[in-house]
Amino acid sequence: MNDEKRKTLIGAAVIIAIWAIWGLVQKANAKKDDVKDASPKHYVTKVSIPTPFSLNGQVESKQFSTLGLPSGKVQEIKVKNGQFRT
Repeated sequence: MNDEKRKTLIGAAVIIAIWAIWGLVQKANAKKDDVKDASPKHYVTKVSIPTPFSLNGQVESKQFSTLGLPSGKVQEIKVKNGQFRT
């Protein structure tokens, strides 16, 4: 085999090897892209105004205390024991 043919074959083998390695790298990157595409890129969220907080039921006392009242108005109680709240 002459020297020129040998150089041509080696050059072709190098080009084919580079091309094969490039193809394998592209295939590996395509698999990574498929995994990324499977995950959601955006989220849909519904925003709404919450309903007002309200309690229904019967009022009952948990503790009784005798207070010494100073002069003037100390507090105002708007519910009575046993009263229903709706």
